[in-house]
Amino acid sequence: MTVTANAANGVWTLSAQNGAPVTAGFTIPKGGVVLKTSGFASCTITASPAGPTTVDGTWTNGAPSALAISGAPVPATVTGGFLCPTGNQSATFTATYRITDTTDPAQQITVTG
Repeated sequence: MTVTANAANGVWTLSAQNGAPVTAGFTIPKGGVVLKTSGFASCTITASPAGPTTVDGTWTNGAPSALAISGAPVPATVTGGFLCPTGNQSATFTATYRITDTTDPAQQITVTG
């Protein structure tokens, strides 16, 4: 299996808003994630096939701060041959991103309420 993330149809964006609790998430551009399986059931799964998808997550301040996405629904299409559930589907997205300031890695990025 291979997973490819890209920004060919737009950039990935991250947003965070102070409050109680802090709200955070990011936007996956159209076709921003492509997963290809191999073997007997060779399938290609494309996330956000029709346009950008925004997913919400949990922000944690720290060194580094983190954005955790857990089981967020994302529209997907599946193509392939025998045994692939082709057509429009729904996928779940789970990931944790460590957020750092690339211009000054010692500088913490925090969001407060």
